[in-house]
Amino acid sequence: MPIRCIAHHINLLTNDICKLEFAQSTLKKCMKLVHFFKASHQADAELTDEIKENMVKGVLRCEEALKNVANNNPNYLKQNIKEIITRHFFIDIEELQLILKPIKEAIKYLEMKNATLANCFLQLIKLLYSIKSLSETRTTFRQ
Repeated sequence: MPIRCIAHHINLLTNDICKLEFAQSTLKKCMKLVHFFKASHQADAELTDEIKENMVKGVLRCEEALKNVANNNPNYLKQNIKEIITRHFFIDIEELQLILKPIKEAIKYLEMKNATLANCFLQLIKLLYSIKSLSETRTTFRQ
């Protein structure tokens, strides 16, 4: 089997992972947060100020900024948005990122012209360790 076919099969893993209820729920919450802050001028301005102050980028690195907005200005946020901004939500994002990042790297390496079967094996081992390093409560990926 050509190495590029293996890259395609690993890419199919991403589709399967994104179909899991855990992944869909986490991604849906991320999208809800993004849409809310883009639609709310006050909340967006407050979050932007928090981000600038903390010099952070991305949802994961915005955890503290999002919590500050939720705690300091609760009137800006709808209840369903407040319920998303919990530590559990950020743990879910971290775990989803932990599993998707090695898949992305594996695909990148295996699509190179000089990829070998050894590269494939190494990337699969990295993926295995990523799955094993997930928290004990997250058994979805270990099935």
